[in-house]
Amino acid sequence: MSAGMLEGKVALVTGSTKGIGRAVAEDLVRAGARVVISSRSAADVEAAAGEVGALGSGEAHGVQADVSIPEECA
Repeated sequence: MSAGMLEGKVALVTGSTKGIGRAVAEDLVRAGARVVISSRSAADVEAAAGEVGALGSGEAHGVQADVSIPEECA
């Protein structure tokens, strides 16, 4: 994706503190998207949101949630 391609767009990436989810979140931020970083660990979410948000023209915000628990996704 090219820089600025996703400006004005929002993406929610679950499991995005490491691995494939993290790589997807990084690419989306580099393309200008506002990305919501999500994982079960609050500490991991906070760290990843700061690191990913610094990579491009987009933004990253962290939300701790276990998507297997419906109450945490409302």
